[in-house]
Amino acid sequence: MAEHDSGLRILVRVLIGLLLVAVAVPVLYYLFICAVWMSLDYQ
Repeated sequence: MAEHDSGLRILVRVLIGLLLVAVAVPVLYYLFICAVWMSLDYQ
């Protein structure tokens, strides 16, 4: 790899970060909904 591809590496890191966020947000939302349903069931 050449030394002038640091911009590409930054772009790849940004894309990976966006992918992780896109995966994490629905998972956290699902866990939040499950927690709400659990608390409602226990009442």
